[in-house]
Amino acid sequence: MEELFEFEVHKKDEVESDFFEQFVKNFLDKNSLYWGGGYDLTKINGVISTDEEKSFDLNFIISDFVNYFSQQDKIIIKVYESQFDKIASHTFVNYKNLNLTKTEDPKVD
Repeated sequence: MEELFEFEVHKKDEVESDFFEQFVKNFLDKNSLYWGGGYDLTKINGVISTDEEKSFDLNFIISDFVNYFSQQDKIIIKVYESQFDKIASHTFVNYKNLNLTKTEDPKVD
């Protein structure tokens, strides 16, 4: 597994009963990604990962992620240092609810 980025999304309202099922179906499965994390009634967080063997366009994945959650109160995405240069961060300046930052790469055991 290759970790792509960490995230936290704060919802405007309490989640609907199928919110997480729709996230898996309409974002993760569509992009062949994995999510490790958690949620409560107003927030979802975690790490988005992909198979190490799979090629991917990180800019597209983050753009799709931001578009998927664009109606929410706040989106925080922490992209790992080794991946940060692969994204065109200037394309995300129009999202007032987005905080896109660089963070340390995950520790490898």
